[in-house]
Amino acid sequence: MNPEAHKIVEELESLTKTAKASEAESQSWSRFIAWRAARLQVILAGEQAKSAEKVERQTNKLIGLTWAIVIFSFALFLLTAYLCYDAYRNHQNHNFTNQSTTEQR
Repeated sequence: MNPEAHKIVEELESLTKTAKASEAESQSWSRFIAWRAARLQVILAGEQAKSAEKVERQTNKLIGLTWAIVIFSFALFLLTAYLCYDAYRNHQNHNFTNQSTTEQR
């Protein structure tokens, strides 16, 4: 969190604890506390915006990596299908060759 935000939070905590003043001073304390609270909200909104941008970038990166995994998996599937077909053809050729040699004997 922003160091200024920490400072304001600590200041507001101490001010609310020591805010036992007369009614005339009460309005000025209230304005001051309201002003500090508003400043804190502005700081926190800025921090939230930065955090949202960071999460957005990470989400986009994660989506890209997920698509890379999908493409890689599909390529592995195609390679496996080709290798299975090749093994099947080799097996069929081997059986045909064995049948031909047995028939010739």
